[in-house]
Amino acid sequence: MVQHSYWFPFCFAWPMLLPSDIPPIPYWSTISDTGTLGDPTTASREKGEKLLTAAVEGRIEFVRIFRGRCMGVRVNHLT
Repeated sequence: MVQHSYWFPFCFAWPMLLPSDIPPIPYWSTISDTGTLGDPTTASREKGEKLLTAAVEGRIEFVRIFRGRCMGVRVNHLT
């Protein structure tokens, strides 16, 4: 029996790499007839700035998490 702690670091999200019949995001045509989500006429500069700020902060958090992930020692199994 394989002990997962030895061959697979828990922080690696391997299921995301496997083929799947479930798309990561639904097709827009199944959500909206116009290609938009919500009412674009209610948009404002302030809302756009909040959205952009949140997106940038999310990217920064992703990079910090990505950089902090555990990486095992690489082993060449061919030699």
